[in-house]
Amino acid sequence: MGGCVTKSERPTKEKFTIDPSNYVKVKSTDMRETYEVLEKIAEGGFGSVHLCKNKKNKAIRAVKFIKIKDNRASIESLLKEVSILKEMDHANIIKIYEVFRDNLHLKIVTEYCRGGELFDRIVKTKGFSENQAAKYMQQIVSAVVYLHSKNIVHRDLKPENLLFESEESNSALKLIDFGTCKHFSRASKLLERVGSPYYIAPEVISGNYNEKCDVWSLGVILYVLLSGVPPFHGKSDNEILTNILVKEVKFDGKIWKSISPEAISLIRAMLTKDVPTRITAQEVYTSEWMQERTKSNTPDIAIANASLQNLQKFTTTSKLHRATLSYIVNQVMSIDEFSELRTAFAAMDKNGDGMLSVEELKEGLAKFTGENSENIEALLKKVDEDGNGCINYSEFLNAAVNWDKELSSERLAAAFKDFDKDGNGTISVSELIEALGGKKGQEHMFIEMIREADVNGDGQIDLEEFISFMEQVKVSNRM
Repeated sequence: MGGCVTKSERPTKEKFTIDPSNYVKVKSTDMRETYEVLEKIAEGGFGSVHLCKNKKNKAIRAVKFIKIKDNRASIESLLKEVSILKEMDHANIIKIYEVFRDNLHLKIVTEYCRGGELFDRIVKTKGFSENQAAKYMQQIVSAVVYLHSKNIVHRDLKPENLLFESEESNSALKLIDFGTCKHFSRASKLLERVGSPYYIAPEVISGNYNEKCDVWSLGVILYVLLSGVPPFHGKSDNEILTNILVKEVKFDGKIWKSISPEAISLIRAMLTKDVPTRITAQEVYTSEWMQERTKSNTPDIAIANASLQNLQKFTTTSKLHRATLSYIVNQVMSIDEFSELRTAFAAMDKNGDGMLSVEELKEGLAKFTGENSENIEALLKKVDEDGNGCINYSEFLNAAVNWDKELSSERLAAAFKDFDKDGNGTISVSELIEALGGKKGQEHMFIEMIREADVNGDGQIDLEEFISFMEQVKVSNRM
């Protein structure tokens, strides 16, 4: 509970010999002399993030506690990241205030961005338009132009790293994570494969790239802003990466018919696989679409409601809910319990491809339940988790199981026990990753799952929190 520093964390004689002055000024004084550490707001493999309050000016900030290992490489890497952050002086890049260290942690004090993630805010608004999308993108692109002007490439631009400074409607967007940043030379290529599925550039996957990989990521973000779905899909990270390499970006469907040709043209230029012909971040910023729409010189175009619904599915659906239901279906419930549902699915799947198309769903439900087309469309939007326009078997089971009956306290307790690998009565991030088959680089997803149900904010879920949270499924399942 809370963010108090224990005696064991108090400054002691340093165990490492790296000279941090090569990178950035790091204070070895006790952080608690300057700041009061408050509640934890995030946790991951790196350590944790807490709120803190400056004792003199009462300013609320965030402090990132980064665990230090006694080896030169990890310490140098951490200090280089801090050094890059200290170089930054841009309205749309998070500000770093101070850095402290003791024998256990580097403690990086930054701005606290309390306005939430970009996509979360869009979903909560009742309307969204191309002009607003341009205004958001202008801030993000401006930050990237600034980075590139300093010969720094970000390499992991994604919505999770874009936070609003405050909850005000006109709040600035901030780029917050620089752990993958690197100084580059115009004369050399980068080789490390760094980035996140959906947003990673094809040349990064191949391992030979330059700063234009950031332009690709920006293009994906703009594509998702306007359509609500990423340009390249897949059932796994490997499938997503393969599709990024071999497929071309498409602008099919009703959603794109309402988007301006200028926006589509800009995205095409950003998602060009031929790196030399891909436009630069500067050219994105000075593009006609961005300049005219940020100045509201062009009649605005409202983003289709369907796009907002897609975006809501893509960013805000409770991952813990869905992951747990899928786990119960696949690991807790017996095959016998699905016999009728399996028969129904097979009867509806006319072409035998293991997917239910809209047409198959309409025909099947009309025959078996009498549902009309309007209800079926609503069902599809609710059930189609991967947004591919069809329902696969797992999605069908998750939706068709009678959770009022099957989501008993006993069954939830059984799932909880499976998740709680060390049997200490709580589920940690690492245990959830192990139970649900998470992979390296996906830690942020599981941190968010924990946060969804973590009522007391201790970074873990106990049985009471888990059951209370999952009981909400019964409510949402009736809606």
